[in-house]
Amino acid sequence: MTPKELEIKQFYDTVTFPGLYSIEDITNVEDYLIYERYLDFIEQNKIETILDIGCGSGYITNIIAHHFPNIKIVAIDFSDTIQHGVAISQTIGIKNVTWVQQNFFEFESTQTYDLVLCNGSLHHMPNFNLAVDKAKSFVGKFLMIGLYNKYGKWMQRSFCPKYITRTFELDQTCIPFELSFTHTQVKEYFKEYKLLNVTPSVFGLGVDLFSLFRGKWGGFSFYYYRR
Repeated sequence: MTPKELEIKQFYDTVTFPGLYSIEDITNVEDYLIYERYLDFIEQNKIETILDIGCGSGYITNIIAHHFPNIKIVAIDFSDTIQHGVAISQTIGIKNVTWVQQNFFEFESTQTYDLVLCNGSLHHMPNFNLAVDKAKSFVGKFLMIGLYNKYGKWMQRSFCPKYITRTFELDQTCIPFELSFTHTQVKEYFKEYKLLNVTPSVFGLGVDLFSLFRGKWGGFSFYYYRR
């Protein structure tokens, strides 16, 4: 592990992003964005295997596993925060997740997955190009990747918005390393795949322009690709 990677790990060991959630948060999901962004896509595309890269505290991982107990999930993160996800899954009897506390660059598998999920993780990896190539090597059918938008990040730094939680504020403003990208740059990184959707976006407004209005979230945009 490089010194910068160790610094990032130590940051997320204490900043338990996206937060330490409860059992009820997993079993009684009321946020429609969870359904819109993850669950509906997984159901519609008959996903059977998932690799979750940079799962953090395992919030999304456990929600998916609870809703789809027949899906096999491998969830990987190098921070100690992953242990909260492990504890929650054990408490409510989730048995379809393999938790791996490891640096992604050290992770080895000969398997490909129906869905590779990178939910805001790769843009915190200093060797981003290598991370992208490694993530692609596991893609069997679909890739879902969340990335900060360059213009949204500019807006965030310029206007210093208020944040809902301290954990979210620290993640957005104090992380030791992050990257951000224009829509054109993202498309270039994944040009060999078919772009299915980008969210959030509004018809008539480009992703980059719309991200200017989403500075609180760093212009975070979610891309859906098919191999």
